[in-house]
Amino acid sequence: MNKQLFFFDPNEFSTRRNTTREEFIKMIEPEASKILNLMDRSFHEMVTRRDERRTYSITPNWCPVEMNANIRGNLVDTYGVQKVNPKDTIVEVGRNERFYLNLAGKFKIYFKKLDKYHQPRNILTKNDYLIKNQLSDNSEDVNPNIFIGYTVNKHWNKITGIYAVKLVGTTDKEWEIDLNLLVANKQPLAKNISLNSKSKELNQKPLVKIKKGLKRKKAE
Repeated sequence: MNKQLFFFDPNEFSTRRNTTREEFIKMIEPEASKILNLMDRSFHEMVTRRDERRTYSITPNWCPVEMNANIRGNLVDTYGVQKVNPKDTIVEVGRNERFYLNLAGKFKIYFKKLDKYHQPRNILTKNDYLIKNQLSDNSEDVNPNIFIGYTVNKHWNKITGIYAVKLVGTTDKEWEIDLNLLVANKQPLAKNISLNSKSKELNQKPLVKIKKGLKRKKAE
């Protein structure tokens, strides 16, 4: 266990409201295309700025940090920060300046780069622990935390996927949604992922239908 966890008792915090994958799909579906577009725009802005910089000035964390800043800016441009009624979707900033999208007053959506297991990875802090374990230090703030994250290829020149993920532990994933498939109306509603999914490879190669008479191209 991370030593930081010994400084507080998880039982002192409120448990956030549970939510199903189906419930979240109904809420995110009207916004999915908009979110995909702003994620793509944020990525291209990052690549443009990177190409303008000297190669030796690019640190290992430069790309995800720049991407995060672009996402925040594009979210604010798209949704704003002023709430007129409780059901508005706006950008809010929590502790440690960590921003999230307050989706219709029902979900807190955090944005993050995902690893090959489609999970967010960062240094485990108290705040990070509370977010991933669906805990709250405010009994009036119990909306579920959801991550919307992206995966990239090793050269950081292409987004390979964008997913909504619900965690119920530091490495335990309850479900995920492929937003690209959702927008394409191909996302099944009954696919749940078992807990302790860290040990399972989620980046399996997709099945590809090959037309008769054509040979499968060698994978890059």
